Amino acid sequence: MDDSTSKNSCAIQRVGKIIKLEDQTVIMLINGKQIDVPLTKIAGEIVPGDLVVWSGKSWSRKSDIV
Repeated sequence: MDDSTSKNSCAIQRVGKIIKLEDQTVIMLINGKQIDVPLTKIAGEIVPGDLVVWSGKSWSRKSDIV
């Protein structure tokens, strides 16, 4: 069997919850772990409590994702 022509796609959505905003860092909860993320990796405006989704390049507020 030749699997080279099969089209398999698995989409895993990485979701985080904003805990705190600091000067140049956003502290978020991802899979139960507190992670510090550079503010430059955040797209748009966020506030503590927002759910965010990773696009592969940046974190965006979940309600902004269509």
